[in-house]
Amino acid sequence: LSESKITLQDKIMVITVDRKIDNLNFLSATYLTDSIVYIVDETKNKKLDLPKNAVIERNVSSLHIFSSMEIVKTPGFVMKINERLFSYEINVLQLISCSNETIIIVNRKDAIRAYEALMNQ
Repeated sequence: LSESKITLQDKIMVITVDRKIDNLNFLSATYLTDSIVYIVDETKNKKLDLPKNAVIERNVSSLHIFSSMEIVKTPGFVMKINERLFSYEINVLQLISCSNETIIIVNRKDAIRAYEALMNQ
């Protein structure tokens, strides 16, 4: 984690739907068994035509961790992240870890503390 680059972004929303949304500018899309979870930059999606059953989480922030490819072979990397956030009493709403990138979604009110938790060695 000490060698990773961490960015913090606000104006994020998480959208959960039961089908694909066309023309959506998203940061991440996770396809689950019966739904799709999109992490979206609010500033790049002003007018959204969402299904009526869409679940939207607002007032959240994203911590995006960029690590070297060596992290793929490092046991417990994601656990270490969760332990740090837990020690600061921060709830993780979403966590996507794929290859050398990790995206963590937290409540906006916890975003600065979450960033500090990950930066502190």
